[in-house]
Amino acid sequence: MAASNASVTQRRKLALIISNGNYKRKKNRIDDSMMNGRELMDLLNTIGFEVTLRENLSTNNAIMVEIKSFAEKLKENDIVLFYYCGHGCQVDQQNYLIPTDDTRLDMNTILSLGVPVNRILARLLNKTGDAETPPHLVIFIFDCGRPYRLENKERSIDQIVQPQDFHDMEAPPGVLILFTRQPNGILDNNLFAEHLIGMRKWKSKGRTIAGGAENNSGPGSALNRLNCPRGLAFTPKQAIIIADTSNHRILKYNPNDIVGQRIAGKNIPAHHDRALCAPTNAIFHEQLKSYIICDYQNRRVLQWTRKRNARSKVLIENIACYGIAVDHEGYVYISDTERHEVRRYSDFSKRGVRVAGGDGPEDSLHQLNHPTYLCVDLEKSVYVSDSWNNRVMKWKKGARSGIVVAGGNGRGDSCTQLDYPTGLAIDQWCNLYVADHWNHRIMRFRDGVLTGDIIIDNQHLPRDDPRQLNGPEGLLIDDDGNIYVADTYNHRIQRFDIKID
Repeated sequence: MAASNASVTQRRKLALIISNGNYKRKKNRIDDSMMNGRELMDLLNTIGFEVTLRENLSTNNAIMVEIKSFAEKLKENDIVLFYYCGHGCQVDQQNYLIPTDDTRLDMNTILSLGVPVNRILARLLNKTGDAETPPHLVIFIFDCGRPYRLENKERSIDQIVQPQDFHDMEAPPGVLILFTRQPNGILDNNLFAEHLIGMRKWKSKGRTIAGGAENNSGPGSALNRLNCPRGLAFTPKQAIIIADTSNHRILKYNPNDIVGQRIAGKNIPAHHDRALCAPTNAIFHEQLKSYIICDYQNRRVLQWTRKRNARSKVLIENIACYGIAVDHEGYVYISDTERHEVRRYSDFSKRGVRVAGGDGPEDSLHQLNHPTYLCVDLEKSVYVSDSWNNRVMKWKKGARSGIVVAGGNGRGDSCTQLDYPTGLAIDQWCNLYVADHWNHRIMRFRDGVLTGDIIIDNQHLPRDDPRQLNGPEGLLIDDDGNIYVADTYNHRIQRFDIKID
């Protein structure tokens, strides 16, 4: 690059941030997009950037209007940053940004409805002048870590546009192009978002959203009380399903409800078809339009419909079923604490396929010891709380052995140790969140890093004030990054809101 008469300190610094997250096809929504954009804006402001932030631009024209307006502000010696967080894809090795109105988007309309990245690059570089003048520095950051999903009318499962998202791009002089995951990859470790997420903080004071009725935080059987809640799950409408274990029932709390709705069970342990005995986990299965319940002490997995006075259907018998998860294709995964294994089920008339453990209660990489909670990512990797081994294991699809992704260094309270891990959650960047039961804390482990970050902690001691936990188990993260915890021995569900300063 030719030398410039203008010093770096004399150059203006301008940034355009476009955060697209509120896609009209609900399964394509990425609410973290707005948060990433706002956090980046705050960071850039602190180092002297003049920032323009735009969110949820619905058409290609709306995006290009903002690009042109921004480009008209630029001068030859400016330092320019363009950051896009949202969906993108490639067609015939050409990259496109996807506006939020994606209702008509398919392989035939991407060319007309998407925004060509080369067009954006050319529009910004038009301000550099002739070849004898040095170009200003232009930094492009494309934060498109998720595969874009199209509706497929012929199948019940979504279809990815292409196995690859963005195609590699050659940067002209004076331009730096950064992909937050490898070009031509489906989903890699998003380094840029990881650093943003690493700066995130949660409010230290939790908010009780279920149980822990005012002036009485102990156990109870009324519909606004809980007794040793364990597993948590979201419904498609973001209601929370609670396994109210010692009340022998499953409850549902709609957003902002203060009283739960009984889904199954009658507060009294029993074995008949309308009763439960210490259920540990439950999910709502969209394809089956019913609840799947781990009826732990009855040693059975039940299907429970939403119809009034409906009776349960036994799906699996003679199983020490503790944890349950479902992938995006509707396959159900269940952990068995006696056989020390996890099985995947597509048809409950069959025994299922073993996907983790099953060779006895040991601590080698192909074994588990009392597996409890589960979660499954988009690539069908299964994460297992290997509770008595004090570690969390990841089993890739088809693998014969697992990988330690948290703990595995003996029982303890350091940031590389766990003490009976329970609830698990994965965010969109493959960061793993773990309820560390006997350390009474919530940990986050970044993808590939075995030293965890303490997210919620009370110095490893059980307490009952809003900032503390007592034996956490079930764990959820919503689209905005808020954390929900089954605070088991405080008989409540706590929500810890993410901070947006």
